[in-house]
Amino acid sequence: MINKSNRVRAVFFLLVYLLLLSSVWALTSEVVKSLSSQVQGLGPLLYNYRIIDKTIHAGGHPLNPVNNFKNSDQQVLTILKHLKDQSVEVIIDLENTQRIQARYAQLLKQAGIRRIHLPMTESKVPTEKEWLIIKTAMQKPVYIHCKWGADRTGAIIGRYLVEEKGYTPQKALKAVQSSGSHAGRLGGLKNYKKLIGFFWPDYQP
Repeated sequence: MINKSNRVRAVFFLLVYLLLLSSVWALTSEVVKSLSSQVQGLGPLLYNYRIIDKTIHAGGHPLNPVNNFKNSDQQVLTILKHLKDQSVEVIIDLENTQRIQARYAQLLKQAGIRRIHLPMTESKVPTEKEWLIIKTAMQKPVYIHCKWGADRTGAIIGRYLVEEKGYTPQKALKAVQSSGSHAGRLGGLKNYKKLIGFFWPDYQP
């Protein structure tokens, strides 16, 4: 009788342990970053590039913000080929510099990558409908970018961490700020209230 009781107790504690372990796994989020020298935006890697949970690729604009969007067509196509090689078929573009739109659209068409263009600014964030579009696209390999891959991109990643990985808003903010676990090597989300509020509605600076 004692042995049976001990076995029942052991099974109970094992189940509790597994439940706790599964909760920890749910809160983990894997990030792969390259060296700073490799993510300057000249190709094949993008500016401020990192990979989150194996399928969410994030960083700066493929035309390269460092040289004012002056990467050559061949450089951009090399960058886009790198993304295609990582199974990325969709790009979520949060940037809206008008003078580069036609060229960028043509290069994406040439590379065979679909663009979801949802411009953001430090004072304009996605609507709930737009967020659903982004969130749905993130279920498959995707590249998310603004200009520098830091602020607007960071806000999108922050909301993903809160909604999909169970992060608290405070933990998500820390993760996407400069030097945070989910920020790029070259910079993260700065103190823009509207952007932080996208994943932390009660945020006060």
